[in-house]
Amino acid sequence: MQEAMVMERTDEATARWAELLARRAAAKTALEAHTEMVLKPMTDAIERTAPRPDLWFDMEAKSGQVARFFFDTNRLDAWDNHVSPCFREAAASIRTAWLDYAAARAAHDSDAVEAKNEELCAAQGDAEENLLMAPAPDVAALLWKLHYLFGADVCRPGGPGPTLNAEWAIALMADVEALLGEPTVHP
Repeated sequence: MQEAMVMERTDEATARWAELLARRAAAKTALEAHTEMVLKPMTDAIERTAPRPDLWFDMEAKSGQVARFFFDTNRLDAWDNHVSPCFREAAASIRTAWLDYAAARAAHDSDAVEAKNEELCAAQGDAEENLLMAPAPDVAALLWKLHYLFGADVCRPGGPGPTLNAEWAIALMADVEALLGEPTVHP
């Protein structure tokens, strides 16, 4: 009788894991499709129309020293009354380029496109977190978690590096202990 209950729980856990994997796959596919079919083409079109300008200009003093001055997009007229016409001209050039860039972004409704991409990214992240927090029903599921957290994609040179918050670590250790047995001595 007890063996049947364990088998039933394992089948439920396996079904739940498969459901979570399917949700993650769907979220990942949706994000990739939106990125490739909507976000990247929009970004490329904006870049062709009006590239995002650098928001600074350099000025060289008579001594040869170069100083960098930053342009604040929230204060487009900040340099308009500067005593030096060189500063005013440099800032005016950036302002024109920034306004062209902002107009191109508005024409492509970039805020809405980027918000949708962020929403899809969050959905994928939530699906992945659900997988990490769900009990691994078998060793294959545990290996999925380990690859996700510490695999070659994560730990490659120049990669993002492993990330492991306390909740994920606790869930991972619970899986290890459940599937491989508890250690006889805890550290």
